[in-house]
Amino acid sequence: MGIINKTVKRRVNVHAEWRDVRTGKIIHEEWIKNMIVAGGLNSLAKAWAGDATDLPSHMAIGTGTTAITLGDTTLESEVSPRIALGTNTSSGATYRASATWGSGDANGNTIANAGLFDAASSGVLLAAAVLDTTVVKDATKSLTITWYATNENA
Repeated sequence: MGIINKTVKRRVNVHAEWRDVRTGKIIHEEWIKNMIVAGGLNSLAKAWAGDATDLPSHMAIGTGTTAITLGDTTLESEVSPRIALGTNTSSGATYRASATWGSGDANGNTIANAGLFDAASSGVLLAAAVLDTTVVKDATKSLTITWYATNENA
């Protein structure tokens, strides 16, 4: 029996949604592509081998605008706090994780990037993205970031 050579492609997108905390209305939203960095690729390989130590558990946001690279291990100019994933589900071949920064979180910062981590502090950066549009976070706004990862045949 021969080896079956099949490529699995992972399509990952990030949805950023800013809301007015008083009215709940969407102020700004965007879909952006992200990069699964080396730490995330290593985590996937470990998970398939049964080692669940580096699974996504938290998200972070930051003010950095530099393009993400495969070798990134930290989120550029990360601001506090990291938020525990509020939604962390899978359905079929799609994984979904989201976190929300409320009216009291990260205020006074011009948010420009986001990262998916395996810990509340330090830990492994699994994936990251630079937003297309920066927004100043203040007490009148909430931000929800949702990561979608879909496995499909290439």
